[in-house]
Amino acid sequence: MKTTEQVIKNYLRSIYDKTGVGDRLELALFTIHHRVLAKAAAEVGSKLEAETQAANQAANQAASGAVA
Repeated sequence: MKTTEQVIKNYLRSIYDKTGVGDRLELALFTIHHRVLAKAAAEVGSKLEAETQAANQAANQAASGAVA
């Protein structure tokens, strides 16, 4: 299968339109920005999950102590 330059341009234009950017530089910056945001969101999610588990364990221990 031969890929023409126009096919590549069409693919890139489709990606630009979907991401709201105008050229390859903007696409690169968009990607970097969203990777940073995704990493930060994952870190916050991990911390929140750990805090929730700790709070649940403390509540369970307090309930166990109150029952005994």
